[in-house]
Amino acid sequence: MSRVQKRIMLLDVAALPFIPFLYLYNQNFQFLSFAQVMIAGGVLAAVTLGIFFLNVALFRSYSGSFFASVVFVALVFFTSSVFSKLELFWVYLIFALPIPAAYIAGFLYRKWFQKREWSALPVLASVALATMLLFNLVPIATRGGGSDANARHKYKTEFVVNDKSDAPNVYWFLCDGMLGFDAMETYFGDAQTAFSDALAERGFAINREATFESGHWTRISIPVLMCPQYYDKYLGRVVADHAAAVALREITGTGLDNARKNNETILAFDAKGYTTTTISIEGPYFYPTTDYFYRIEARFENEKDERTSPRLTQNIDSASHAFNEGRLYAYQLGELFLGGIPGQVYDLLFPSKTEVERALATQFDGVSDVLLGSRDALINTALVESLYDAVHSPEIGAPKFVIVHDFLAHYPFDTDENGSRSAEPEEIDSYGAHHTYAAKVLINLIDMVQQADPNAVIVLQADHGLHVMTEKQITEAFGEDAVLDIWNSTISAICVPEAYRNGEEPYALTTPLNMARYLVNNFVGENYGYLTD
Repeated sequence: MSRVQKRIMLLDVAALPFIPFLYLYNQNFQFLSFAQVMIAGGVLAAVTLGIFFLNVALFRSYSGSFFASVVFVALVFFTSSVFSKLELFWVYLIFALPIPAAYIAGFLYRKWFQKREWSALPVLASVALATMLLFNLVPIATRGGGSDANARHKYKTEFVVNDKSDAPNVYWFLCDGMLGFDAMETYFGDAQTAFSDALAERGFAINREATFESGHWTRISIPVLMCPQYYDKYLGRVVADHAAAVALREITGTGLDNARKNNETILAFDAKGYTTTTISIEGPYFYPTTDYFYRIEARFENEKDERTSPRLTQNIDSASHAFNEGRLYAYQLGELFLGGIPGQVYDLLFPSKTEVERALATQFDGVSDVLLGSRDALINTALVESLYDAVHSPEIGAPKFVIVHDFLAHYPFDTDENGSRSAEPEEIDSYGAHHTYAAKVLINLIDMVQQADPNAVIVLQADHGLHVMTEKQITEAFGEDAVLDIWNSTISAICVPEAYRNGEEPYALTTPLNMARYLVNNFVGENYGYLTD
């Protein structure tokens, strides 16, 4: 092989990684940064050239080393695609596989073909690679924009703000997995009389038959509920029926990550000057894009008899959108490539200077009372302490918009109506008692808010019903007709003090999809139309 042919071969090897990267970008351009994808391609190209030169040194064949490089790049992307399907503790070791595979490929080439060089290979490879590059670059050139342009088209980021409108404190309880009133009565024989009476005494109006389609998946339901323009322009068509919504779960979560990061309800209240606060686990449901973020990850990490403590992060520059967006794109690239490594690398290269971890400003010794004295429910300590702090902390000034991600009703159904450990937490029959306990604690959490903030607007809205229960389990328990109702029925209620009512409250109770529309229209400015059913 001549010197010119060898140089062409080097260019071919360097171009190899860009083919799958460009394809990856074209398939997911709404959710990725083109610049980040190209940087990742350049890094992989450098590594591939290193593999190529190592094979040349070992086996003295440019053709064999090119073959080994193809195997290396192919396996890098193959291992990335299967990574998320593996659940073994040593799963990251799979990314070491391409290196010995490239060595074996070079070894086998030498064994079978000795040092034979294919003189036509550099040109043939160049033609093939150039063709594939062209096919992938043309859509990028003609599309006229990637993720940024797409996001601006779909998400509402600029809002009409009425400075004269009321600005009460607003609390949105996202009651994860809490079934609606009619469904509880129909399938569990519980009319929820005590619960509904307690809510009525506290000023709540209830939508007993609330239901909506989101594939019974929190990652979809949050944009459905809290991103009205995104829903109207895009997501509503995608989740038009249950089969389509479930299919969205199977395709990708990256677009939904973007939607949750561009949470229109949060952005709207931020535009009005509210202090925005989230109490949740960090991702994949909510991100620390609010002024304050209480992390309650311990809800999923500790044993039931252990108290858990929240971690509070203050976003001292929540307007630093560029940093958050760059980090989001890096993490979304990580969902598709190398099992999250791009996001981790981004954090190492660009550590956040805007997020500062702080101690809670308050101490609350009434957790046990809120949880009805249940030792088996102390895992929810972080939730209770976080809400108390969000209500009472002088740092979180009024007006405040607080999202409370309440997991009390969620699977597994591990408490009975008194908060004691359930005997069969994975069985659907255990949900009725579990729901009763979650409702009792929810009333205590509402009291915590109203005692300190009697004029607060409070929303109770679930994201789905019993989404972990399979179609077979539901059919065996209640019949085939119950399946969608059990998956999609949700608690939906709102408390608006009389002084803040504008006459549009019935819209909020027509469908859960109007909750965010009502809150924004009433307390930020007229920005959305209402859905009629």
